[in-house]
Amino acid sequence: MSFERSASGQANRALFYGVDWVIYTEGGSESGGPVRSYDTLFWGAVFRSVEPALRIKAIPRGGKRQLASLARQIIDDDIDNVVVAMDRDYDGINQNLLDHPRVVYTFGYSFENDIFEPESLSELFSSLAPNTLEEDELDTEIGEWSRLFISTARWPMKVDIIAKKNDVAGFDRDRPQKYFQSNAYGCEPKASRDRMVAETDRILARCRDRSFGTGSIPETLPKSIVGHLWEVFAFRLFSFLHAKYCSTAKLNYDQIRSSGIAHLQIRIMRAADNDNMSDYYRGAVMAALS
Repeated sequence: MSFERSASGQANRALFYGVDWVIYTEGGSESGGPVRSYDTLFWGAVFRSVEPALRIKAIPRGGKRQLASLARQIIDDDIDNVVVAMDRDYDGINQNLLDHPRVVYTFGYSFENDIFEPESLSELFSSLAPNTLEEDELDTEIGEWSRLFISTARWPMKVDIIAKKNDVAGFDRDRPQKYFQSNAYGCEPKASRDRMVAETDRILARCRDRSFGTGSIPETLPKSIVGHLWEVFAFRLFSFLHAKYCSTAKLNYDQIRSSGIAHLQIRIMRAADNDNMSDYYRGAVMAALS
């Protein structure tokens, strides 16, 4: 059954599933039925962290283009009981955000940026890999590696934004591992400057206006680095620290992703003072459900 063909179909989908709200997310098949994805896991956790008793059905509906189309349908037809939740990407920088309470974006570039926020990495690593390192020492080491990676990626990510504005293929989202010096477990989490420079040279050579928007591009902080690239850095960092300080079984991407989502859920529920990310998600969820 295809509910997407009409406004009435969309409005009745929550009733069909016996839930209060349907949340469309990225991931899964672009044409088939529901498929489990980390996007649905993330958004389900975010909404339940604010409204624990809420009955929701998170459904992956493909890529950003499919989600944006669904979002416009919800806005144009004023459909109730349906939310579209997706990565922010560069929509804010390019002024392409869809301004409607039932269209919810991630706080940073993607959900990977949010679950692996630098300030949360130490606590997340400790929960995954018990170690004897003092908390201050761990914070210092993680901070040093994070700053090194960010300094290497800052200009390349600005070039990636320029690529988007010029409709040119930017950094590879499908194979972000290739931008690192090594992907061996336990290796230092260093980006390859040579590979990044080669990619920026390729991008700029294809841009008609190589300086387009450069003066207005904000500082490229972790929250605006390409999410898949930032996730690879987080895993490279964790595998390096794990090999250095722990004797437990090796970590994997699924572990750190699931744990990161759980940690963010707890963080939103905690709603600590001056926590901008928690405040953002709580406000966005309450606005969407009002």
